[in-house]
Amino acid sequence: RIDGNSLSCARRDARTLTLYERLFRAYPDLQMIVDEHGGQEFQESLKSYVSERFVDDLFGDKDAFQTMASKDNVLVQVADFFAGSVAQIYEDKASEEAVLAYKKILRSLTLGMLEWPSKYQSLLPPPTDEFGYADYQVHQEALRQADLFSERAGEHPNEDERLQLSILRFLRFQSEFVTKDYVPTAEIVGHLKDSGFGDINDQRIRSSGIAKLRDSDVIITSAAKGYKIPQTRADINEFLERASGIVVPLLERVKKAREVYRLSSRGEYDIVTAANLAELAKLLTALEAFADD
Repeated sequence: RIDGNSLSCARRDARTLTLYERLFRAYPDLQMIVDEHGGQEFQESLKSYVSERFVDDLFGDKDAFQTMASKDNVLVQVADFFAGSVAQIYEDKASEEAVLAYKKILRSLTLGMLEWPSKYQSLLPPPTDEFGYADYQVHQEALRQADLFSERAGEHPNEDERLQLSILRFLRFQSEFVTKDYVPTAEIVGHLKDSGFGDINDQRIRSSGIAKLRDSDVIITSAAKGYKIPQTRADINEFLERASGIVVPLLERVKKAREVYRLSSRGEYDIVTAANLAELAKLLTALEAFADD
């Protein structure tokens, strides 16, 4: 059930991936009940808008689209309360205690959030101390890169891009409103199932989701506990230490294997150049130069 005010805002701009597209893609048998916001003319235009753009035979069922006064439907009242709670967080209207209470409620009820226009800056003022501001910049740039990817994906993403967008929106929402900790892979799997992706294994999340997002300049850090959009410099440092702990020892092992075969072949067999791995050769040269220093 959806608050009519949210629908009203979403339909004003067809350039973005709209709320309607996301809902009907994930839930083709969706029943839509909206309040009577905007009057009869608005409700008719809304019905026509959704019917023409998103679902060919949606309104074959006379009950697929309904308008109802909020006083007559408790679910419409719940939707209104839910949207109002989110507004309290976004517009900095509530006390810190109330915001924490709202976030606790939203944690178990929300699949993600869609903003238009994309929000590149936090609604809260940046910290004034040096270290706090440095962390703030880390978080804001990571959020900006996430938003840029969402815009580049456009209104008609392919299957892998849909997966990436769903993962990214979930991590973004968790980062801004729910937790400072890493999001376990199991929670991402659960979110994807709830979003209509069916059974998704960890390998596909890593290879088709997280890896592709990182290839597209989205900043996602990881640890044994899961994934997150970095919020502090400490998050970046932890990610780099983890990467260094994997990459450097692996390069050292390749270097040793290379030396063994070069020595045994009297310099005639270089396993790296023989495999035409020019980039790997550059890395090994750099590693040797570092060791010489």
